[in-house]
Amino acid sequence: MMILDSLIDGIYKKAAVRKIEDVRIGLGYTAVLLDNGSCGLAYTFRNELGYCCCILKEAGQIKGLKCGDVIQWVKDANLARTAVGLATINALIQEDVKDYKCGNIFNNLQLTPENILGVIGDFGPFLKNIRKQVKDMYVFEKKVHKIQGYMYPAELTDKYLPKCDVVIITSTSILNKTFEDIIKKCKNAREIILIGPSTPLYPELFKKYNVTYLAGVVVCKAEQVLDIVSQGGGTRSLGNSVKQACIKI
Repeated sequence: MMILDSLIDGIYKKAAVRKIEDVRIGLGYTAVLLDNGSCGLAYTFRNELGYCCCILKEAGQIKGLKCGDVIQWVKDANLARTAVGLATINALIQEDVKDYKCGNIFNNLQLTPENILGVIGDFGPFLKNIRKQVKDMYVFEKKVHKIQGYMYPAELTDKYLPKCDVVIITSTSILNKTFEDIIKKCKNAREIILIGPSTPLYPELFKKYNVTYLAGVVVCKAEQVLDIVSQGGGTRSLGNSVKQACIKI
């Protein structure tokens, strides 16, 4: 993916002088702490990791590794390595995140009754309220095998995503290498929002892909994040250990 190469190139100088202080691969998220105290998150695809006895061959040896090497893992086919790579990238980006607004992006979307909304990923209860605000809504999810209300199988993005003028994309699409394929189908969208704790808050890069909002997190309490991730916590468990950050591009 070109976007992964661009991410790596954009932060490589910063990565070259940093090392991994700690790493936690939890059931919900993967967290990486750097030697300067910066912390980043990425989603853990636990159901896709399989039942292999050795999910991550580097286990027990990651602390102390150079970030310049670890960020390359984001391109790996092994989704555990990919998560560690992206969490490291997000940790490196954290100190440069400025001019962001706090709050849930779902509460700040400027939607109208004329909008056709496309959503990549199921964001649960938030979507029920949003559905009332728009003309049509298509939610694409891999686990859906036939059209059920506003839920659509992921393979139908070719047909329906070009109809959407507002698109919300889960940042896990970067981890599973589907982002660039999805973004090509958003040719008629006036707003494209990349959302989730895995989101790299790097507006200069995503501007090239016509993304208009980044909605991720800024880690406020790194040690608390590590504990929550280690204990199987998900998005809601992170609580005040992070700030929800929205950046208008």
